[in-house]
Amino acid sequence: MRNLEEPIEPFREAPFVLWSDGAETYRVEKGARVFTDGDIHIVGCAEELSGLTGIRFSQMEAGRSGVAVDIELQRPSKVLIGYFNAKDEQWLQVPSLEENTHADDQGGYEPSLRKGLRLYAYPSVNVHAFQYEAGRHRLDLGRGPT
Repeated sequence: MRNLEEPIEPFREAPFVLWSDGAETYRVEKGARVFTDGDIHIVGCAEELSGLTGIRFSQMEAGRSGVAVDIELQRPSKVLIGYFNAKDEQWLQVPSLEENTHADDQGGYEPSLRKGLRLYAYPSVNVHAFQYEAGRHRLDLGRGPT
């Protein structure tokens, strides 16, 4: 348990290059839009996340055909991925160990930060940290809500 008297340490940003067409970077902070389409914005942001660079993409496209994010890391890093805090099938779920025995190979199965983001009219977001080596990676996130 964290001592409430200690200051909250923000997560440190790892340098990366975004290669995905149709995706863009943004500053994670209150008021920022999380998708390239629509007006779903951050209404609450954990101090640990504030100021980091996020990646946004089309919500409609993610729901229709899924989304993969192509990034290049300059050094071994933890990549933060947010999953909506809801078990309803309309929301993208954390990979299941029952369905994918390799789901925790890169860590991240358990949230690093519960309810790290609150979005307008959407469930809160749990943040998971997955370990990746330096180099180019394709993160296949699957399909989300339509």
